[in-house]
Amino acid sequence: MIDYTLKLDNKVLMTANVYWIREKIEDILYDKIGFYVPLQENDYDEDEGFQVYLHSESYNDLTDDQIDKLDKLGFTEDPDDTNIILNFLNVSVT
Repeated sequence: MIDYTLKLDNKVLMTANVYWIREKIEDILYDKIGFYVPLQENDYDEDEGFQVYLHSESYNDLTDDQIDKLDKLGFTEDPDDTNIILNFLNVSVT
């Protein structure tokens, strides 16, 4: 399993596997928007590297207002939208 480095505002927060990085991103997201959003991580494709996106079950746990907020932010279940989440939080994963 590959370890990744998570940075916030260009400061290293942690180096860990994909699961711990995703959990930390969920915590940062919670702190920023005020509600918990289940995310899904992926690093199975070596060409794509680390990816994080809305978990397919996110919509079961969120209110309509919360879903609307995520829609307006551009958060989706598409792994290709990883940078939308990372940029919103001002974090990077390498």
